[in-house]
Amino acid sequence: MTDKQAPGGEDLPPPVYTSLEEWLHDKLVPMYRRRGARWCPQWFLHEEAIERLQAVWEKWEDAVVSGEWHEWWLYVCDPQMAVLTSADGPFVSCSEKGGHVELTPFPLADPNPLRWRGSKFADPVPAR
Repeated sequence: MTDKQAPGGEDLPPPVYTSLEEWLHDKLVPMYRRRGARWCPQWFLHEEAIERLQAVWEKWEDAVVSGEWHEWWLYVCDPQMAVLTSADGPFVSCSEKGGHVELTPFPLADPNPLRWRGSKFADPVPAR
């Protein structure tokens, strides 16, 4: 994270934690407990988890300064953790005993560019 300035121009304090890993180990994981929640001990091997957890941590750091913990819980932590730890989330095949299991990405076919001609999804016509 980078140091930020408040809207009034004053400098904000430095982050409480210096890395996502530190925040997870010291704050989130000891605090956030759920029965039946899916979790991967090797969470760092899941790109989706890294992206979501990074966003949760950054907003946590913002809440430290703003004091808007209700917003952090309701609109950031709860929805993101619900997705991450859900029965069909990115940790669906992982377990504490079995460890990390890689999921296969969605298959993608190469689209035919002519299919989009004339639609709002078409590339704009180059200027001449």
